[in-house]
Amino acid sequence: MNERIKELAEQAGAEFWQRLENDIVKENAYITFDPPESLQKFAELIVRECEKVSLKSSHRDDDMGAIIARQIKQHFGVESERSVL
Repeated sequence: MNERIKELAEQAGAEFWQRLENDIVKENAYITFDPPESLQKFAELIVRECEKVSLKSSHRDDDMGAIIARQIKQHFGVESERSVL
């Protein structure tokens, strides 16, 4: 599993389990999300990560990187994060 995806899963509250196969311990063989809302949080974190990647190539609000970032969030129904002062 990609290390960044693992970090996002942990941030969302995932638990990783081991499996014994032919007397060999397989690390992170299973992943569970409990409570179920943590799976939604994981998906949201992935969408936000995709947004960040798109915005890295963006220099203005109306260039292709910014447009793609907005479309990704809109497609998955993820609200914009706004800092509250």
